[in-house]
Amino acid sequence: MSNITDSIQVVSYDYGLEGPRYTDYSIINTEYYCFTAKSSSKTTSFLVEYDNLQKFGDNNSITTIYVDYNKGFGEHLDSTFIYDQYYYRVLKVEVAEDETEDNNRSIYFTNSDYGILRHDIYSDTVLLSSKVLMRKNIVR
Repeated sequence: MSNITDSIQVVSYDYGLEGPRYTDYSIINTEYYCFTAKSSSKTTSFLVEYDNLQKFGDNNSITTIYVDYNKGFGEHLDSTFIYDQYYYRVLKVEVAEDETEDNNRSIYFTNSDYGILRHDIYSDTVLLSSKVLMRKNIVR
């Protein structure tokens, strides 16, 4: 592990409607966003739909790293300090054998405002990687 600062950029994206999906009272079409992000060492694909964020691995594996904060998924943190500021309504998800990270243990910190805030990867108890959101240029 090093203290190298890296950047990540979106290299491709797609948007569409998936549906129809039937509920008790109506028929709805669900929006989805797919994007591929590239850093200096890795290219990763993501899917954002309805109430969740999923990460795709090289071997067609899928890891869900965020589900709507109001649902019973992961550990809910009212606020947490990451790098240089507090983030609110943070979801902490621990994946014991993350197939998208060579079956190592991953811990994801995410929220709906910024996405992935921090991602730690462990091999047993040894920290292999810690990626932290430092500076952000998000266009809303």
